[in-house]
Amino acid sequence: MQQLSPEERLRDAVMSLNQETRWNRFDIAMQRVAPTYQQQFQAAHASWGKEVQIADSEVTGMTRHKEKDQAISTVSIRWYHQNSMIISDSVVLQTWKKHKQTFLLTDEVVESGHPGLLAFVDMQPDAPQNTQPD
Repeated sequence: MQQLSPEERLRDAVMSLNQETRWNRFDIAMQRVAPTYQQQFQAAHASWGKEVQIADSEVTGMTRHKEKDQAISTVSIRWYHQNSMIISDSVVLQTWKKHKQTFLLTDEVVESGHPGLLAFVDMQPDAPQNTQPD
């Protein structure tokens, strides 16, 4: 069996998770998510494959912090909401923690672009607010 370096294991975890989520294989992707983050991960991606469709995703960076057994990955995601069909772009920052012989996802945040990709916020304009006193 080939021995993989920690950097190769990180790259494998990052690439695999992002491909699995792109193609709505959340059953497999959950194996790459830390148990303490799984509930939040499921909530953040609940609309993926239903209301939200991923058009394209690309891992654009990975940095490993050896002394902390942590890593950061950056993923550019192009996506659209089924109701509007408007293409949006988001850059997601993912935090990883070394766990045994692999890395597990511990957090994700939208770093730039449309903030609604994770825990999707409706893209329809809000109804006008009544500003008249009652």
